[in-house]
Amino acid sequence: MILGGVIFNPWEGFILTLISIILSETAIYFISKIFLGSSLQCYLIKKYPKLYKLLLKSNVKILSIGILCPIAPSDIACFLASSTGLSYRNFIITIIISNMPMMLLYSFLGNSVLSSVWYSLFIILIIIIICCYSTYLWKKAQKQHQLA
Repeated sequence: MILGGVIFNPWEGFILTLISIILSETAIYFISKIFLGSSLQCYLIKKYPKLYKLLLKSNVKILSIGILCPIAPSDIACFLASSTGLSYRNFIITIIISNMPMMLLYSFLGNSVLSSVWYSLFIILIIIIICCYSTYLWKKAQKQHQLA
C-alpha cells in the first residue's frame, strides 16, 4: 500500500490497492469455503472453542477489527470469517469498508515519504492510534463474549 503511494499518486495507489485487496480476499474466501471450510471448523471447535463461538456470534465485527488493526494478520481474519458461514456479499462489503481508512493512510504515507517528514509523522501517529483502538475493540469483544 505504501509502495503504491510512492509509485503512483495517492488516489491511483488507493484504487490499485482496493482492486488487489478485493481480488486477493475473494480468492481467500472461496479457498476457505471450497477446500477447507468444514475441516477448519472442526479444528477450531476442538482446539479453540471460545474463539470459534466468538467468530460465529460476531463474525463481521471480528473481521472488521482484524482488518483495521495494522499488526493483525488480516488474511487470517478473512480466512476464519469466511469459514464461519459469512455470506460473500457481507464479507466483501466488510473488507472494503474496513480497509478504506488504512488504504488511504498508507497511500498518502507513501506519497509523503518523498515530500514532508512532518506529514509522514502525522500519518504514522494516526496509524498507531488506529492500532491501539482496534486492539481495545478486540479486548472489548472478548470481554463481552465471556460475559454472555
